[in-house]
Amino acid sequence: ALGPRTAEPPDVPSLPLPGPTGLAVDAIRAVLAQHVRHLLMADVSVRRDLPDSVHQMRVSARRLRSAFSTFAPLLDAEVTATLKEELKWLASELGAIRDTEVMIDRLDRHAGELNDPADTERARAAIDPLLNRRLAGARSSALAALRSDRHQLLVDDLMTVAIEPPVTDAAFTSCDEVLLPLVARTWRRLDRSISALDLYGESVTWHLARIKAKRARYAAESVAGIFGKRMVRMADALADVTDLLGDHQDAHVAQGIIRELASHPETDGLTGLALGLLHEFESDEEILDRLRFMEVWPGAKKAARKAGLG
Repeated sequence: ALGPRTAEPPDVPSLPLPGPTGLAVDAIRAVLAQHVRHLLMADVSVRRDLPDSVHQMRVSARRLRSAFSTFAPLLDAEVTATLKEELKWLASELGAIRDTEVMIDRLDRHAGELNDPADTERARAAIDPLLNRRLAGARSSALAALRSDRHQLLVDDLMTVAIEPPVTDAAFTSCDEVLLPLVARTWRRLDRSISALDLYGESVTWHLARIKAKRARYAAESVAGIFGKRMVRMADALADVTDLLGDHQDAHVAQGIIRELASHPETDGLTGLALGLLHEFESDEEILDRLRFMEVWPGAKKAARKAGLG
């Protein structure tokens, strides 16, 4: 650990972002290097079972996929297609841990909101054993994935593209000329998706809007250091949007888990009643999140206009 390699440069250096008139290739290289560095550090933390490490590694994988999508017109499609697929696999492996952790915390907390303490205990007694078993299995599967040759190849490939991104000739143009339109494209796709939402519509349409909101947020964040305070405020507004849509999706997923538990043959009547009350609570939360979103969205549109995106 303290040998001669400690004096050598890092495998993936931390690079400064250029200004608006700098080359897009330099911005792409800096963004990719930043996310690859974060993923590598989170990888170490996951293996050490440190708090929030799974979430951080999963977010890094998502940010890299988003960067490859946002900058797609400036990158070699064949190279990035493979990397995006492998990053999707990695995020999926980690997702089972993170999603289960979120559901344990959420359902236990919301069970505490039930009026009768006995219902709280019955709901938790049904939820915790099932989800804790799933969590143990998810951790085992994720660690196996991190030890695999497939993951090591992905890490090697990511370090390569972070140092020498597979850019096209179009990337040798100024950031304000080519990057701002690419971020604006992610915003327009999100805006169209939000315009089609119905307060009482299907949950899946809200989930698809959430995916587009994350892409727009990550795109804005990736260039905020280039385009200044207005883009920073835009990214912050989109963070509020994605947080609300994330809570909405959690409420929807929670209802599915509750229905699964209630359908088990060994679930008795009183436990079924407690689960039913908890299901009603999560259903109400889903609608409330949609109403909260409607209050936040106009602020995001205003921030987008000021950032020159809409």
